[in-house]
Amino acid sequence: MKSFSRSLGYACLIIVIAITGFALLTNRVGWLLYLEVFSHFQVQYFIVTLVLAGITLFLRHTRHLLIILFCTAILSAQVVPWYLPFHVRNQSGNYRVLVANLNFSNYDATRTLSLMATEQPDLALFLEVGRTMETQLDRLKAEFPYSTHIASEEGIVLYSKSPLSNVQLQQFGLYARESLTVNLDIDGQKLSLVAVHPLPPIEHTMFQSRNTLLAEVGDYIKTQTDPVLLLGDLNITMWSPYYHALIEQTHLKNTRKGFGIQATWPRLSSYYGLPTWLQGLFNPLQIPIDHCLVSPEIKVTDIHTGTDTGSDHAPIVVDLIIPSVRTA
Repeated sequence: MKSFSRSLGYACLIIVIAITGFALLTNRVGWLLYLEVFSHFQVQYFIVTLVLAGITLFLRHTRHLLIILFCTAILSAQVVPWYLPFHVRNQSGNYRVLVANLNFSNYDATRTLSLMATEQPDLALFLEVGRTMETQLDRLKAEFPYSTHIASEEGIVLYSKSPLSNVQLQQFGLYARESLTVNLDIDGQKLSLVAVHPLPPIEHTMFQSRNTLLAEVGDYIKTQTDPVLLLGDLNITMWSPYYHALIEQTHLKNTRKGFGIQATWPRLSSYYGLPTWLQGLFNPLQIPIDHCLVSPEIKVTDIHTGTDTGSDHAPIVVDLIIPSVRTA
């Protein structure tokens, strides 16, 4: 029994050290496709080390436990700061944004329209909108008179209660879908909105496409004089070196900061029509790839994931304080 306990203790120690080293490697130097993919699972690495720390504590291997706790503390630095309260306290937002990847295979807008009625956004960006879905969403134009379908060939549709101008399609990145750029006028405050949906990095060409798109979007954002909203399914998490490069380039902030990880993909029970309780089994595997990034002068008062729409992505709903915008 002692021999088994000792072997299990060493196994826990070796696994934790290996996970920690691998997590740090992918987070900082994972510039290659097959390394970068594993950078997205920092939460999962952290949870595994916590479980192994608990096992080691139960086995009473004090020396092993100290090393494991040190490694766990290192991994916590990738996760815990997202929960620290950097957001504005005791203030209400004056502008609500909704971002949802609806999935091209999703043909029923019923749940999406219900989501819109519940959340009451001022601006809604939908991605992977097929023709059938686009037709059903047309009824939103009565409430969102400044919608644009210019990017509908790319599956991007934008609905806005505020006037839009300079609506353009932009070709960012190699082999990439076209992106949407728009100027918003919100009670006299000008904003620059960029809506993107890079290809998923599942093989080298698509990996290169996503990375060049993000780099060129960063170059575009640097030319903007108005505050910026960067919205979309970026097919990347906050732990990728390419995400770090985008933030360093643009100085945008992630609206999740202070509100937690808010994972959005995959929502398999929604996509496959499985019982809702089954999603609980998949939740530990989810990662945050749908984003709302904003200029520093825009404050964030809340962000949450919305109800399922029949897609494999959860929508995100963000409450912002836009400078100089009147509150209701």
